[in-house]
Formats: sequence, structure tokens, C-alpha cells
Amino acid sequence: MAVGGVTVAVVLYNGVEHLPYCLDAVSGLRGEIAEILVIDNGSTDGGPDWIRENRPEVRLVEVGENPGPCVARNRALQESRTARVFLLDCDVVPDPECLGLLTAEMEAHPDLAVVQPRALFAHDPARIHYDGGWFSYTGLLTLRNFGARVEETAREPIAVDAVISMALLVDRDRLRRVENLGNPFDDIYFIYFEDTDLSYRLGLAGSPLRLVPEATVLHREGTAGVSYRAGGKVAYRRAFLLSRNRWIFLLKTYAWRTFFLTLPAQIMYEVILAAFLTWKGQPHGYVLGKLNLMVKLPRILKRRRATQAMRRVRDRDLLGFEGFSFIPLLEGGSSGRGVSTFLDRVFALYWKWVRWLM
Repeated sequence: MAVGGVTVAVVLYNGVEHLPYCLDAVSGLRGEIAEILVIDNGSTDGGPDWIRENRPEVRLVEVGENPGPCVARNRALQESRTARVFLLDCDVVPDPECLGLLTAEMEAHPDLAVVQPRALFAHDPARIHYDGGWFSYTGLLTLRNFGARVEETAREPIAVDAVISMALLVDRDRLRRVENLGNPFDDIYFIYFEDTDLSYRLGLAGSPLRLVPEATVLHREGTAGVSYRAGGKVAYRRAFLLSRNRWIFLLKTYAWRTFFLTLPAQIMYEVILAAFLTWKGQPHGYVLGKLNLMVKLPRILKRRRATQAMRRVRDRDLLGFEGFSFIPLLEGGSSGRGVSTFLDRVFALYWKWVRWLM
């Protein structure tokens, strides 16, 4: 039986340098915290030992390997003794008022199972990193307010299409009432698109998502080996996952009519992705990602059946096109922005036509 309060659950993998910042901030959160839990995915940098030595009050659950953050987040929801769980990646530093603001928003909306804080760049807290997002028919998210100055944006809570999984307040009991949801975070992705997938499945079931801009966290450098911010290079693992995971999402969540009507645009985007990853020296990661997609196809189609069974909302009522969040491309200066603007116009025109057919 669930007890009162909130469990704060931190997902850890080789992030020992982030732990003092994250756990100090967690200890300073205002609100009824029942327990602090760390799920460790087989870290090899001494993180679990650091916790045992420096934070004995924290309950440490060691998975023993690295099956990805999806497994760790699902494990945190299973291990929690409270209905509400504040899920944090280890490189996230919450503001002291964050949890209280998220809890108040959840209590004000009885149908709300997941609520998101605003994430600010740790190296530049005046600018927004993650502020929720809008679904794009390309299978991607258009990030709200990416890079915008905090002072220039609205501060009222708002409904969003999608949340970003680095910091979420989740109500397990409300999630369980969403039909055929299964494990909230699908481990077939390992990392990337798992939060888009969860958001879309909740959208299909008619379950809302909200962002609370006044509730803020600082987002540090990301995961070594997969984060683009950490070093500005595209690692093999990131290229592999980007190549594979968008198609897992498309095949699993879109109605077949939507999939085939949008297929020309999906292929156009695929050409862009292949060119980008080749330019970044990762053509092999791109190709191997596609080969692995074929290997996983039977599992994807099996999970597709469960996802489509929960459909209460049409794709055309969830999808749209607000432009690309081409973060790496925009670093190319005026030429990069010109290419991005051109692509936005082409893909927007296609959406205007295909939505009418849908």
C-alpha cells in the first residue's frame, strides 16, 4: 500500500561528478519527501561507493548492469512506496521550490499523471534548455522555447504535447488507470525517444501533460557517449540510436494510414539525418542502427498492437508541425539558419497537404 509524500528517485549511470550537486539539491527540496532513492545502472566510476560513504540515508538499488534509463525509471516506480515519484536524471539539480510547485499543479488537476518542470542550462541559467515540446508528424519533437531567455517567456503552467524525461513528477496510481500503458518507459529504445513514446501513448489515451515554468531545474552536461552537448561531437552510440529509434517510434505509435501518408517526408528527413551523421564521421553508426531496427521489428510490431489498443485520439489531433529543433545545424551560423528555414517551409507545406488527407 502506498504511503503519503513523494519519493525522489535519481537515475544514475557513471555520473559520480554530478551526485554532490544533485543530491544536495534533493536534500534541500521543500515538501513531504518520504524517501530518496537512487537506481544505479551498473556504474563503473565509483558512484555507488560514493553514495554509501557520503549519503547513507539514501536507499541505493543496484541493477548490476546498464539496460538503459528506461529500465531504471520503471524500477524506481516499482520500488517506490509512495504513489508520487519525482524522477530525476543524476545530472539534474532541482530548485528548492520545484517539488512543491509540481505537486500543487498535480493536485489542481485530478486527471494529471505526469507533470514537468522547466529545465535551464546549468552553465547559463538565464536560458531555457527544456520546456516541454510539440509533436511533429516527422516523429520528432519541436522543443518549446529552446535557448530562449527566461525573462522573455510566459510563466503560467501550460498543457504540452510531450515531456522530457530528465525530470518528471509521476503519479503511479493515475498512470495505472491509463489502459494498456504497461511499463511507462519502453526499454526497446534504451535511450532517446522513450519520453516521446510515453507522451504520445498518453496522448492517444487522452491523458494530459502539463509544464510548470516556475518549477525549475538546472540541467548539467548530460550523459557521456550519447549527449551532443558533452563535447559537441556525435558519438557512435548516439548515431546508432538516432538512426534506429525514430523508426521504432513511427512503427509503434502511428496508425498505418498516418505512417504511409507521412512516409515521403520521413524519407526526406532520413536523407538529412544520414548526411548529417556522415558529415560528423558516423556513417557506420547510422547503418548499424538501421540493421538493428530490422532485428527488433517483431518486438516493435508486438508492442504496436498494445499501443494501438489504447487509442482514443486520432493522430491528426495530436500531430502538427511547428518547425525543426535543429540544434547542431543552427551552430552553422547564417547558412545553417537559412537551411533550417528552408526545410521548415518544405515540411510545413507537406503537412498542410497530408493533414487534409488524414
